[in-house]
Amino acid sequence: MCAARSRPFFLSLGTTNGERVPVEINGAPVEFDSPGFKGLFHVIHDTGNEPGNVKPEHTNGPRKGLIVQFQGKFKHNATMGQENSTNIWAGGTLDGELNLGWIMSNVVSVGAKFAKKKTGGRFVIDLGSKTSPCQMGFHIRALMCFVRTPDGEEPPPLGSEEVENVAWAGPGLLEVDTTSTYTFIWRVAYLDLCTWELLKVPAISPLPLESVLGEIKSGCAFIYDLGRCGGEHGSWRDSLILQIFFARGSQGDEWQVERRPSMDAPAGMDDESPKTVLEVASDASEEVSAAGSDVQLVTADDQSDSETTQDSLDDDEAMYDQDEEEIRELSKSHSQALLQIESWRPRNVDEILPDKLQVQVPFYIEAIDRFRRRKVRYWYIFSLTDPGGTFWTAKDSQELASLCRPKRRLRTFRRGPGARRYTCCAVKTLEQFRTVVSSHLDLESESKLRSVVVRAAVTGSMTPDQTDASVEGSPRPDSGHLSSPARLARKVRRRTLGQRRRVQLMPPRFFVAADSIICGLAFAHARQGRASVIREALVGSVHFEGRICEELLRLSSDGFLRCFTPYDCEKPRISVHAGEILQIEALPGPTLGRFMLWQVHTFLRVFVFCCADSAEREQWISNLSRMVAQVGGDAHHADGAYQKDSKLSPEIGSPREPPSQEPPSPKTPATWKSGRSNPVDVFGFSIAKKAAGRVAGGARNGLRAITGGQRVPSKEAMLLMDSTRSRRWGHRRRLVLNDRILASLPEKRLAPDFAACLLEKALSLGAAPAAADVTAFLDATCLFKAVSFQNWTEAEMLTFWVNTYHCILLHGLLIFGAPQSKSELNNFRNRVSYLIGSRPMSLREIESAMLRVPKTDPQAARQARVRARQLLGFCGLCRKGATPPDPSSPASQRGQQRLPDAPMCLPKMPLPKGPWTYDKTQACLYIGSPPELWLPPKQDLRVVLTLNRGTLSSLSAVPIFDAASMDSQLNEMAHQFVGTFVEVQLRDGIPQKVTLPVWCRVLLQEFRDDEAQLLSFVWKFMSKEVPQLPDKKVQLKFKKFPQESRQRVQFFKAILGAQEAKPTSAFYALDGAAKAAHLTLLTRGQNSQALPLTVTEPEPEHDDEFKDLSLISL
Repeated sequence: MCAARSRPFFLSLGTTNGERVPVEINGAPVEFDSPGFKGLFHVIHDTGNEPGNVKPEHTNGPRKGLIVQFQGKFKHNATMGQENSTNIWAGGTLDGELNLGWIMSNVVSVGAKFAKKKTGGRFVIDLGSKTSPCQMGFHIRALMCFVRTPDGEEPPPLGSEEVENVAWAGPGLLEVDTTSTYTFIWRVAYLDLCTWELLKVPAISPLPLESVLGEIKSGCAFIYDLGRCGGEHGSWRDSLILQIFFARGSQGDEWQVERRPSMDAPAGMDDESPKTVLEVASDASEEVSAAGSDVQLVTADDQSDSETTQDSLDDDEAMYDQDEEEIRELSKSHSQALLQIESWRPRNVDEILPDKLQVQVPFYIEAIDRFRRRKVRYWYIFSLTDPGGTFWTAKDSQELASLCRPKRRLRTFRRGPGARRYTCCAVKTLEQFRTVVSSHLDLESESKLRSVVVRAAVTGSMTPDQTDASVEGSPRPDSGHLSSPARLARKVRRRTLGQRRRVQLMPPRFFVAADSIICGLAFAHARQGRASVIREALVGSVHFEGRICEELLRLSSDGFLRCFTPYDCEKPRISVHAGEILQIEALPGPTLGRFMLWQVHTFLRVFVFCCADSAEREQWISNLSRMVAQVGGDAHHADGAYQKDSKLSPEIGSPREPPSQEPPSPKTPATWKSGRSNPVDVFGFSIAKKAAGRVAGGARNGLRAITGGQRVPSKEAMLLMDSTRSRRWGHRRRLVLNDRILASLPEKRLAPDFAACLLEKALSLGAAPAAADVTAFLDATCLFKAVSFQNWTEAEMLTFWVNTYHCILLHGLLIFGAPQSKSELNNFRNRVSYLIGSRPMSLREIESAMLRVPKTDPQAARQARVRARQLLGFCGLCRKGATPPDPSSPASQRGQQRLPDAPMCLPKMPLPKGPWTYDKTQACLYIGSPPELWLPPKQDLRVVLTLNRGTLSSLSAVPIFDAASMDSQLNEMAHQFVGTFVEVQLRDGIPQKVTLPVWCRVLLQEFRDDEAQLLSFVWKFMSKEVPQLPDKKVQLKFKKFPQESRQRVQFFKAILGAQEAKPTSAFYALDGAAKAAHLTLLTRGQNSQALPLTVTEPEPEHDDEFKDLSLISL
């Protein structure tokens, strides 16, 4: 056994209210109340690798291994019947896919079948797949020892020798009596959860479990009634009795145990040097917070977590008793304190009445709650516009929820494993609440919420005229529910406790820590780069349109810029090396009236941050620019050496601006400054050279790779996934290509043919495109997020979706290169996506949902394989030349008796297809208007022939369709496809056999397997030299052409009649519109409503440019 591999692990129990009860290892039994069982739970881990504060009390005798004990009463009777389909079972799953090879998978499968046979079906295992986790299950009596204690008798205490000596009762059904107390014991001597190893197996142990399980470090065990879930082990949640969650910690994590003060050192003495706030929170605060309350009131910034007294514990208990009225009162106090900020103070509006102000909700801020630990708060920012300009204010989400009619409640959940768990809201909940708030802020609305927001921002008073007294928190005389004895007692207790410690309520200072213990605790696990930190501070990070989050930004001497989310910060949310940075710039003017913006450009993403003041922003830009200059200079020499071996151009264009040569501004003290780093040494050439060599061996970044004709490195391509950790879309591995910059409603409405302009630009990018052209194309595609389909015709809709499909295809090939295998091709079609409006759309989703391309019926494919096997079997019998049996033989008579009982083949009936569910695919971003209801265009089967899927079975020509001539262009492309891939065999000038590509098989299904209709449809696009179809039946065959992907440089623009190319100025106007929309969102917020259909004419000097772009709807 290797104690160096020892890590803490965390166990918790699921309860009826959705919370989890933590279990202390080798501690006292914990109480729990699960959906089907209520009692005590106890865990003993005695392998010799436990640390001192977790070691069991008695360690002189032999090691006990791992023992799990739980005791209590069942809430329901168990089903009785067949042992392999009913009664109580115990099982478990792992959070991930097993790391088993092909040989080992077959060995495990054979062993599982043998074990299932020998145990009589009391064991089941499913190795899982990429979409479903592995699962194992045992009948509870086959796995555990148990003892039943009748009602009225005292059960044996958990952890005692009496429980440990309970013998196995053998297999059989478990008869459950809800009045008796059951004690279950599970012992295993072959597993060490501390070192994560398999023990006591000859010639194998100690075996690290990661060699079998891979990177899986978490899972859950459960007890369920198999009979109540229909005998299906995969439906165990329908009959859940008890659920146990397991997670293995990382090196440096603390065990979830009670804090045990040391008697060796006197209080207040420390043998180390003075530590920063982050280090103190990492070393001391985490144990107390794990054992204490998840929601705790902190009234002073200088109060240490280790100084918790009984009064503070009583204060925390009082916070649990807070009702909704008290929470609303606290939220209203925070909103009142916000008015003390200079930039958000009320202003006098004399020119226009407050009721005529335009109010929008462009952003909300997720900030660390400075008053309660392990909780974040949400503030919705309001922009109020009048003829004099725009001013800003903010309100707490809880107060807004109480002002809505009917009142709303924001659902929260606890996120993160073990000690890093905190309370937050889902982003979809926050976006839905934004829509609700916006509906209450309409000019036509006379809601209480609008009255409170407008009058508070204008006059500075939180109480509007003639408002309900209940909003103020003062009970009315006739409100009997507020004067109950229990409520009055709680109020008196809170006021009494509140008089002991009361501090002045300060306004929320976003993105400023001020050495807060709560902020230090929030980032206690952010260890990456802490030893060599150059600068770290709280910043506001713009995750996507409409969301700003308070996060920790850290620049280290290894050249990495890391961004950490609060609490769940073991791994950084963003990790960008200085060699990947193209540009660093400060945006003009304050955003939201008070914050200073700056952004970091990489090839695939532009990260936007905001600081509390301009001095801090300048310090960030200065430090980061110096690091980029050092790493970039060393990487230039490395690239020069690399280009001698590779056949690339020596000079590659880059849009990166040269680093500033101005001396840095006076250094402002960082929020947390490490005492172990030296700002003079970290910018040395040797350290920069070492950091540059650590990243891909000094290789080129993504932009240089594309300009050199190569694919983007995998590390940078990971930025295309949802890096916000907020699950903006359901498919967490979806790769969104057009989210480089933010988007807002453009000043001019986007016309349907803007997709054709982008597609033409994608086709014009050569094998080694210029860097400026690549970044301009990536920025222009972000306009898809602001598209609106209002009043579009059917031809415009169809044109848009086909052009967008081909644009995504070429964009994906530009970033990832051509897929090299069938699995890569499937992943490419399923994962590579665009954000169109507020919905992510992949290639396959556009095919099936919008273009409605028929799908290959899997049942028909299976039937074809069965028929092929039957044919081969029949041919095999014919080769044997077996003689038929004598009619008078017994075998022949038995066969004749079975013939009438054989099932008859039934005709296959087409099943109705349900509509596409749009709501499930919405992404979280706010573009100023609620998501539209999409109506797909009418189905056109010619799209099956004209859609280019990027393989050798498609044309090299990519069409750019125009709505005005869509019909003729579809016919022309179908004619080219049929002339290339359809083969006709003639006999005496008459077609005898027609070979169609495999894509046409879906057309046969659409024609209900009528081959004549399919041939008539295809014959419309045949050349005039081919004879007409005869009246008799023509043999039809499908040919599977090569499925390898084409290289991007092999595609070219299809020639369709007299089609004119879009001018170059049209694309650059799109690029400018995208950048302007990005800047408009950050500086002025979103437009409140969609633009009208008719807009004013452009200025004369820009008339030709906008006319070519077709941004104006005519």
